[in-house]
Amino acid sequence: MKKMRGSPATGNLRMAARKKVTAKKAPARGKGSRSLVGLARAEAESLMSDARRMGAGVQKRAEKVVQNFEKRAEKLLRTLETRAAKMMEPVLGKSFASRRDLQDLRGRIADLEKQVKELARRSAVAAA
Repeated sequence: MKKMRGSPATGNLRMAARKKVTAKKAPARGKGSRSLVGLARAEAESLMSDARRMGAGVQKRAEKVVQNFEKRAEKLLRTLETRAAKMMEPVLGKSFASRRDLQDLRGRIADLEKQVKELARRSAVAAA
């Protein structure tokens, strides 16, 4: 029985490394094909690097746009709150009666009406 060294993952890495080595040793199929593959690979890696860099740039620009939008929204909200407060100052400066106050006033008015009727009745009796 063969002893295994390392984990299965390292075994897979070793096999992948062996495949790369054997792939490099494969003979070229035609004149200059090896250099074309190498150029194509280098160009592909360059394009991938550029794409990653551009993606990061686009992401940074998008983040700046979102931050700018949030700042504008906050400024607009502050402006609206300030204007609303100024417009409401005259209304808020006045005092308003509550329901309880209105009920108390209605009761007092009813009492006053009774007193006026009583006074009117007394004066009618006194005049007669």
